[in-house]
Amino acid sequence: MALLKALLTALLPTGPDSRAQTLVSVAVFIRALNDPSLAERYRQGRTQLTAAVAGLVRMAAPAEDEDIELAADTLLALVDGLASDLLLGHLTTERALAILDRRLSNGRDP
Repeated sequence: MALLKALLTALLPTGPDSRAQTLVSVAVFIRALNDPSLAERYRQGRTQLTAAVAGLVRMAAPAEDEDIELAADTLLALVDGLASDLLLGHLTTERALAILDRRLSNGRDP
């Protein structure tokens, strides 16, 4: 679980450097909406990230009936939302991390 938490936390804009990196990612995303080749590269990167998260979910909660891909997509969607709220100043870093911690400790579906 520690590796999963570390990866997801690293995706959040919690400081000046990570905030700048997240803003660059948002800019690339927006440009990809109108550039098919960039969109394809973006999707490939997201697929790789989802696979990495799924692998860590599998290690953290190896339930046989678990939909690992759904769990990975859910966690990444949560992190995307938290990142947006952090960038806008809606959430503090502490609050965003508390939300992530709560989700990760929510039982068998991290």
